[in-house]
Amino acid sequence: MASSPITIPVIHFNDVYEMTRSVKTAKNFRLTDDEGKLHDNFDHVIGFSRKIEEIRESWTGKQQEGVGKKREGLLLFSGDIFSPSVESTLTEGRNMVHLMNELAPDACVPGNHEFDFSRERFNQLVESCNFPWVLSNAEEQTKDGWTTLKYLHRYTVLEAGPDEQKLRIGIIGLISADTVSKTNSQARGTFRLCEPNSNENEEMKKKCMKLAAELRGEPEKCDLVFALTHGVFDEDIDLGKHANCYTVGDFSSLGKGVLKDTPGIDLILGGHDHEYFLGKGVKLIETTFPEGKRDPAKTQGALDNDDGLL
Repeated sequence: MASSPITIPVIHFNDVYEMTRSVKTAKNFRLTDDEGKLHDNFDHVIGFSRKIEEIRESWTGKQQEGVGKKREGLLLFSGDIFSPSVESTLTEGRNMVHLMNELAPDACVPGNHEFDFSRERFNQLVESCNFPWVLSNAEEQTKDGWTTLKYLHRYTVLEAGPDEQKLRIGIIGLISADTVSKTNSQARGTFRLCEPNSNENEEMKKKCMKLAAELRGEPEKCDLVFALTHGVFDEDIDLGKHANCYTVGDFSSLGKGVLKDTPGIDLILGGHDHEYFLGKGVKLIETTFPEGKRDPAKTQGALDNDDGLL
């Protein structure tokens, strides 16, 4: 008897820079109204939080707070939230810690702007977070040798789905060579990418495949592996090709034995570029952008029923 499909809802967001509505331009936007009161545009931030909670509550079985909370779905973030913004300039990112702690994402990967105020400030902000930051392909040198950056996780494993059909999902976090090149130079000097003998364009792919194999084996025994990335679009596409992010049609054509032994990851959720893109596998993406050109009609603009939040 065939088992029924399992649906795991995922909310994903990235690159939170601007706290203003898109209808306002930098030239005419006012922080205060004619009476000197704070402009109500900041309700937009609250609206984003409310929208996430509304979506979460629509999932079968509401999220439960605290350690070991029940997850019907996942909230994931792909970097760049501590900076830049007017508020972050004043608080050095602290204002966004409060917001993110309220949202309580299941996992995040840092972006280059997380380090804008120095590596020391990054450590302080991450230490104050009540959710995991995951960075799998960078390491720092300590007295005990090279290890995962302080306060960060090499990976995290979550259980999500209906009670009777829980899946173990491994989450890895990857930053690309482009991201490292755009990171604060002082902070960049405190860590390195994990495959020092690799070409920088190959490093992210090698680490991804090694960790995916590790997570699918003992003791984690993950059913799925997701990659949160912070890199330019082309780097994500290259990663998808290398990590066997096939289309649904490709997976359907594989036999169960082949599918079981296929290495790689199941989903890439990327940040760094500021364009919408939803792909169903590497083949679709390859045909969507001939000669490497983006099609703005397919990658940008409002999404259906986004309530003006995107």
